[in-house]
Amino acid sequence: METAVGDNHTVHVAIECRCYDDKPVAIKDIDAFVAFLDDVGAHKGVMISHSGFTDGARKRAEAANIELKTLTLEEAEEFDWDEYVSDSCQTLGQCWGTIRWQFSDGASEAGYCSMCGSFHIRCGNCDDVSSYDEKPYVTCFSCGRQWKLDFDDGMTSDITELPPDEEQEEEDEEDE
Repeated sequence: METAVGDNHTVHVAIECRCYDDKPVAIKDIDAFVAFLDDVGAHKGVMISHSGFTDGARKRAEAANIELKTLTLEEAEEFDWDEYVSDSCQTLGQCWGTIRWQFSDGASEAGYCSMCGSFHIRCGNCDDVSSYDEKPYVTCFSCGRQWKLDFDDGMTSDITELPPDEEQEEEDEEDE
């Protein structure tokens, strides 16, 4: 599967299905899939099994940034696969990690890339997902919406979308 993310990224996602009668997918199956992803140059991998995964397979998949889903064939056919490419890291480098959404203000959400650690916000106004520097006030690149970031031990701990009238006040204070 290939899809465009943003204006400058094409993401290749490989999806593999395993159908074992009664046994869950094991580490050796995940290792084979990791090798396959390297061979074909895929940025992300998703493995589906109707019988589940061993604990070791789950740990190996997490370390390799592979998403695991336990689905029947019918569920897999109906599944919304866009979720696996829409939450990709949006840094300008070659990072293809997955954003782990950690907090939300009810409309927008923020979190960090699982691979490079960059900070991202999904705008609740325009649905744009972008990477941002962590500053007290952040402005959406696409629509101009602004958020106030709260920090705890140097890391963002919460976001609050500012109403348009407060955005203007903050800009005025910065200009003074």
